[in-house]
Amino acid sequence: MSIHSQPDIPEPKISLDDRYTLERGRILVSGTQALVRLPMIQRQRDLARGLNTAGYVSGYRGSPLAGFDREMARAKKFLDAAHVKFQPGLNEDMAATAVWGTQQTGMFQGLRYDGVFAMWYGKGPGVDRSMDVIRHANAIGTNANGGVLLLVGDDHGAVSSTLPHQSEHNLISAMVPMLSPAGIGEYIDYGLIGWAMSRYSGAWVGFKCQTEIVECSATVDLDPDQPLIVMPNDVFAPDGLSLRWPDGPHAMELRLERKMLAVQAFARANHLDRAIWGATGRARLGIVSTGKSWLDLLGALALLGIDEARAADLGIALYKVGMVWPLEPQGIAEFAARVDELLVVEEKRSILEDQIKAQLFNLPADRRPRVFGKAGENGAPLLQAIGEIGTLSVAKAILSRLSDFDATLEAKARFVDEMALAMEIEATALKREAYFCSGCPHSVSTRLPEGSRASTGIGCHMMIIGNEDRNTSTFTQMGGEGGSWIGLWAVVTFRNSLAGICAGGFHEEPKEIELFAQSSSESHGKASRVIDLEAYSRLRLHRLTLICQPNDHLALICRITLADDATRSFKTDSCQNSLCWRPPPLVPWCFGGRGNDFAEDYLVLSPLLAPSVTPAECKPYQKWRIRSPRRFGSALGFEPGNR
Repeated sequence: MSIHSQPDIPEPKISLDDRYTLERGRILVSGTQALVRLPMIQRQRDLARGLNTAGYVSGYRGSPLAGFDREMARAKKFLDAAHVKFQPGLNEDMAATAVWGTQQTGMFQGLRYDGVFAMWYGKGPGVDRSMDVIRHANAIGTNANGGVLLLVGDDHGAVSSTLPHQSEHNLISAMVPMLSPAGIGEYIDYGLIGWAMSRYSGAWVGFKCQTEIVECSATVDLDPDQPLIVMPNDVFAPDGLSLRWPDGPHAMELRLERKMLAVQAFARANHLDRAIWGATGRARLGIVSTGKSWLDLLGALALLGIDEARAADLGIALYKVGMVWPLEPQGIAEFAARVDELLVVEEKRSILEDQIKAQLFNLPADRRPRVFGKAGENGAPLLQAIGEIGTLSVAKAILSRLSDFDATLEAKARFVDEMALAMEIEATALKREAYFCSGCPHSVSTRLPEGSRASTGIGCHMMIIGNEDRNTSTFTQMGGEGGSWIGLWAVVTFRNSLAGICAGGFHEEPKEIELFAQSSSESHGKASRVIDLEAYSRLRLHRLTLICQPNDHLALICRITLADDATRSFKTDSCQNSLCWRPPPLVPWCFGGRGNDFAEDYLVLSPLLAPSVTPAECKPYQKWRIRSPRRFGSALGFEPGNR
C-alpha cells in the first residue's frame, strides 16, 4: 500500500435517533430531549448493577416544559424498549399522586420489577397546586430501588406566565431538596444524581428546569459509566429512611429531619458544591452561584476579560453550588474561611444568600466574611430579586465589589455601562405587542355580543385583555374560570357578563357526549332560549354559550358515554343568572380541570345574560350531542334537538 493512499474507512451513520439510541458518544439534544433520554440511561445503569427496574413519567405540560409530553410521545418506541411508561396526568396533582404510587411497590405481592424510578414534570403553578401531594409523599418516602425526580419548570421572567415563578420556596416548605443544573450538559448527570440521592435519602428530589436552559440545544457526551456516584456509609436511622407502612405523622417528621442530613451527606460525598477557581489560598472576593446564574457569572467574567489567571491576580475565587437547598454546610464554610468577602449571584428571592448568612453567623470573625447579594453595604439594590439578572448586571455587581481598578478593568467598566445603556434603548424600541398566531381560533372565539363583558382563564386567549373591541378584563387561575363571577354578580348591577369557566380535555376518549341545558323562570312558565349552536360549530369556535334572562335559573346536565357504553351523568345546582359547574372528583374525564391532549384546545361552558328574548324563541329544554370529539379544537359538530 502506498504511503499516500488512504484505507477505506466506513463513514459512521448519523441519525437524529442517536439522541435516544447511542449508548456512548456525542449526541445533539435540546434540554427537553436530554430529559427524555434520562430515564433510558437510568434503566441502563440499573441493569448493569443487576437491578431490573422500570421507569414512570407523569405530569402536565406548561412552559418551559410545554413540549415535554410531545417529545415523550415521539420517543415512545425507545421508552417502551427501556421499560419506561409515559402517562400524562389529568392535572399536575393527579400526576404527582400517580408518581407517589410507584414508590409503594414494596407493599404488594407479585412485583414484576425490583423498583420504579419516577419522574414528575410541571410548570411553577403546577407545583403550587400539587404541594399537598408532594408534602405527604416526600414525608412518607421513596423506595430504595426507585426514587422520584421532580422536574420544576420555572419562568423567572414571566415570558409565558401570569407571574414570574420561583418554585424553590414552595419545595423548601415541604423539605424537598433542590438540584440546580447549569446547562444541558449537566441535565443527565444531575438527573442520575437526583435519583440516586432520592434512593439514598428517601426524599423526593427537585430538579430546576429554567427557561433559558431547557429551551436550548447542545452537544452532550454520553458515558453510561459516568458520573461515578458515591453512596455514603452514614447511618441516619436504624430502620432506614425509605417508605414503610404503617407510618405515623410524628415518625415521618423525625425521619424528614434525618433525610435532610442524609441529603447533605450525599451532596458532600459527591462534591455537588465545589470551588472552581481559587481552590486553595486566600482570596479577596469569593463568588458563589448556581444554575443559570452560574452561566451569567461566567459570561460576566468573560465580558470583563477575567479568566482563571486574571482572577488569581485580582484575588477572585469561584464556588459552584449544585444543590441549592439544603446547602451543604462544610464546603461553604471551608470556602468562606479563605475569602474576605462573599458575593452571592442568584436570581429572584435569595435562597443561597440566606443559608450562607445563617450558617456563617456564629463562626469566629476571622472565618466569617461579609456577604452581599441582593443588596450592598448601604442596602442599595445590587442583584435585585425583581425580573431576571444577566451578564451585564452580574458584571456591574462584580465591579462594585472590586476596589482597585487598573486601566484594563477601567476600560471594561466603561464598556459595560455603555452596553447597559444601549440595551435599555434597544429594548424600548423593539417592544412588540403579543397577539394570536395566524389562524388561531382564539382570535374569533373571544368576540363578544354587544353590551357584554368577559373575563378569561389561563391560556393564549388572555392576550385579548385590554383589547378595546373585546371588553375583556381580569382572569383566574387555570381551572377556576368564571368562579370570580360567583362572588361578584351579587354586589354589582351589571348583568351582561360572559366568562369561560370550564376548560380541559378528556382522559378517556368518549364515544358520545350529551349536554342538557335547563333554564326555568321564576315567573312560572317562561324559560330562556339557548343560543343556536349550529352557527357556532360552522364557525369552528371553542365556546359554548348559554343565554338566559335576569332572574332565570340555569342548570346543566352532562351525560358521557364511554367506549365501553358505560354512562356517567352529572347535574349542577340551579344558579341564578350564572352557571359554574365543576365535576365530582375522581372521574376519568374532566371539564373543570386540565386535560392531557397535546393541543391547546378546550371546550368552554359560559353564562351570558341576554338583553331580550322573545317568547317565540323560548324552549324549556334543549339538547346538543357531540359525537366522538377527538379534540375540541376541531369543528365540534353540534346536533341541537328538542327533548
